[in-house]
Amino acid sequence: MREAAQRGYAVSSSEWDEGLTAVAVSVIGRSGTVVASLSLSGPSQRFPYEAVERFSADLADAAALISAQGFSHPLSRNR
Repeated sequence: MREAAQRGYAVSSSEWDEGLTAVAVSVIGRSGTVVASLSLSGPSQRFPYEAVERFSADLADAAALISAQGFSHPLSRNR
């Protein structure tokens, strides 16, 4: 978790499912806490580790756009 936080994204390569690679980023809400995540996954043969940085950057851009909308945590009273 610490490594993912420092990097800004998490990666899973065949950790849960053999042959599946995934990358995920956090969506930050108004309070500065994580309110959601965005992820992308696919077969490892078509999602090589070399593509992780490119995909994570695209996901981070999308998460930043969502975060800029000022969402609150879905369970908070300040929706």
